[in-house]
Amino acid sequence: GDMTNRNGQTLTYDSLQRNLAWTAAAPSSDSASYAYDGENTRVQESATTSGVTTTTSFIGTLAEVATTNGVTTTTTYYDAGPVQGVASNGGAVSFLLREEALAMFEHALAIDPKLTIGYIRKGNLLMTLGHHAEAQTAYTQAITYGPKNVNGWNGRGISLQGQADYAAALADFEEATSVNPTYTPAWVNKAKVLHNLKRDEEALATIAHVLELDPHSGAAWLTKGQILQAMHQERDALVCFDQATTLHPDVANGWYMRGLLLVMLQQYAEAIASYDRALQLDPTEAMILADKGIALGKLWRYKDAFIAVDQAISIAPQSAYVWFVKAQVLYMAGRNREGRAAHDHGLALKAVAKA
Repeated sequence: GDMTNRNGQTLTYDSLQRNLAWTAAAPSSDSASYAYDGENTRVQESATTSGVTTTTSFIGTLAEVATTNGVTTTTTYYDAGPVQGVASNGGAVSFLLREEALAMFEHALAIDPKLTIGYIRKGNLLMTLGHHAEAQTAYTQAITYGPKNVNGWNGRGISLQGQADYAAALADFEEATSVNPTYTPAWVNKAKVLHNLKRDEEALATIAHVLELDPHSGAAWLTKGQILQAMHQERDALVCFDQATTLHPDVANGWYMRGLLLVMLQQYAEAIASYDRALQLDPTEAMILADKGIALGKLWRYKDAFIAVDQAISIAPQSAYVWFVKAQVLYMAGRNREGRAAHDHGLALKAVAKA
């Protein structure tokens, strides 16, 4: 409904209390309108000031496109890789590293400190940088200014889960599902944190609910498979991973999880084929290459195994995990002295990471 504030401005809200429009007090003709997606995230803003209309479209968390009187003036892209933002204005393009993009968000929030989506995007970026506690703070600010924005609750839950605060994470995921009962990512995350809390039967019941809402949820099938695998129900888990990769064959993680399980089942050739599908989609993921090396070693294909593991090390030389895998493959090949050296190097890296 509409309401007029003390300044004579008219604000229009929907049944979810989302601001749909704003009209300035007379005699001004300035106005603005807002559109949202099914997750209560603002996806478009259109503002008219002194006869000039600027429309900004938010494309997920990937891009913002601003158009003034029909002419695109600014395009801002966000990416999960090392280059986090590309800002284009009048043909000038600048590439922003993640830290620079973070400064860009800080600047935007200094201008509008109540911009809920800004805090959510800041939180998302901090999560990609591994700064879970700082991300938690950003999501908390988003919740403060937008308590009905499901992404704030879901994001904070993920940040808390990353800090192993599973009880608090569970409370946030439950709040997210209360805000939007059909928002399946929050239900899936709730199942994951229930698994963290060793409440696997409740986790499986939660996943069953997700699959009632969306039988084609690849994330739900993957999560169900991981829970069943942890419960030593490997064959049932494989059915879930097969379903996930059938529904979403372009998601590398599904093929990777399937490969890990097939190694556990000693189906090494099938595991390698699954890893190869994952690597077609994500050729620079060091963990997939390393685990492919293990499967190759199990088939006595040591030359190929070392090629895969060395590729993993070239991509992630500071990863203790890939060095431990190299040690394992060296032991398989009977090269015990080199294996011990690789293992010791992995331990040193692990100690540095913990420091």
